[in-house]
Amino acid sequence: MRIPLTLLLLNLAVSSVNAQTVSTSTRPVIDMHMHTWLPDPPDGRDSARAYIRGILAQLDSFQVVLGVMSGPEEELDLWASMASNRVLLAPVFPCDHGLMPDPGVTANPHRSYCFRSRKEFPDTAWLRRQFRSGRFRAMGELTNQYAGVAFDDPRMMPYYALAQEFDVPVAFHTNGSFPLTAQGCCPKFRLRLGDPIQLEDVLVKFPRLRVQIMHGWPSDQLFAMLYQYPQLVVDLSPWAALMPAPAFHALLRKYKDAGYLDRVLFGTDYPNISQAVTAFTSADFLSPAELDGVLCGNAERFLRLSGVCNGSRKQQ
Repeated sequence: MRIPLTLLLLNLAVSSVNAQTVSTSTRPVIDMHMHTWLPDPPDGRDSARAYIRGILAQLDSFQVVLGVMSGPEEELDLWASMASNRVLLAPVFPCDHGLMPDPGVTANPHRSYCFRSRKEFPDTAWLRRQFRSGRFRAMGELTNQYAGVAFDDPRMMPYYALAQEFDVPVAFHTNGSFPLTAQGCCPKFRLRLGDPIQLEDVLVKFPRLRVQIMHGWPSDQLFAMLYQYPQLVVDLSPWAALMPAPAFHALLRKYKDAGYLDRVLFGTDYPNISQAVTAFTSADFLSPAELDGVLCGNAERFLRLSGVCNGSRKQQ
């Protein structure tokens, strides 16, 4: 989701205050659900660079050592030019009419194209080159629900095969969005297309595919999926940032009680990360080892990296 410039600047200002006033953990954090977050409407490349520097300062305040970032191709390139050692880049698709979904904004003439090609889906040969070169290190947020494309649509199969071949993690937008999304940005949006259970055929067909369910709302079906498919993990964005702490802690405790806390990844999906970090660090029912896992270790394991959470990782 793209956010108006005034709200983005407000979030940065609030976060700057929170970084100084809120008692947060000094534990390292991997944010598994970031976006390019550039101002809207665009205000020139210098403004975008200044904004990125502000976000990087915010990440430093909360010990975010690495992030998986998705967004339009051109914006990903700008982030890579300024923070290649801090972010792993991932393409967003499918994109209805080639445009990024923009939920929550009723009228936005500045919607970006997902790819320079302006196509709904990236060319598979081109995407293969991006993975081979290391330009892209993950796939998604896959925005099937916004584009009206089922997870098991035949058009998606070549991309899953490519991700499995290169051992690239794949992140899916699931569950819902802002009210009246189909009446706003995305007329093909349907709730049924975001049900995580609809991923089952994909997981069966591609047993080595590493899958991240974004917006993982706890449910019996989701817990059954986690039990059945060990390659599956969840992030709890944006609930950690948006829900009151007691409500979010009740949600998080469900994962702990069900025995799936080691499959939970930290993610924000928002420019303002202070509430998200505090939501986890204030959960007094988590042991230090569990908190370390959710904030960093679980993601490090899922990404098949080493040295990220203890500070020994070499810069890319």
